[in-house]
Amino acid sequence: MTEAPFQFFTLQVSRTTRPTPSFVRVTFGGDDVPRLASGGRDQRVKLFLPRPGQDAPVLPGPDDGQNESALPAVAGILESLPPGIPARVWITLQHAADRWELPTTADAHVTWLVRDESAPTTEEAIRAADDLPGGTPYAWIAGESATVKAVRRHLVGERGLDRKAVKFTGYWRRGTSEDELLHSGEDA
Repeated sequence: MTEAPFQFFTLQVSRTTRPTPSFVRVTFGGDDVPRLASGGRDQRVKLFLPRPGQDAPVLPGPDDGQNESALPAVAGILESLPPGIPARVWITLQHAADRWELPTTADAHVTWLVRDESAPTTEEAIRAADDLPGGTPYAWIAGESATVKAVRRHLVGERGLDRKAVKFTGYWRRGTSEDELLHSGEDA
């Protein structure tokens, strides 16, 4: 039997703060904290919270639906880039007040696409970009499933990026709740 590529940890919420109107920063504590280890700058973390009437969360299987903002992973990636490396970043947010400070020593150009300011879609903004870094590019795409697929198709099919240099993950599917995904057996 193959070991699962993930582990479960039992944690307790120690503190919560709201760095922006749509984001909550959660600090965890508990006996399992020392077992946590970084899986890289763009690692995926899933939180399972008890639903009303539950003492503990009901844990889904490894292929069940998923939700997560990509913004923490983007921040981790930018912070880890070497000084001066060129990077182009597009981040879609619901509200302008949800922008984060993204520390980096890279030569990063971050484009904030704010829905309540009638910004273009992520795909439209990337298609319109004429200043992608040269050399041997690498792309990391995460977010809504259909958008991720469209951006990947554009980068590989129209921009000519090597498909092996384009990492992508659909965190969620527009118009579908996690409960609907769980019942359909599909993954975002």
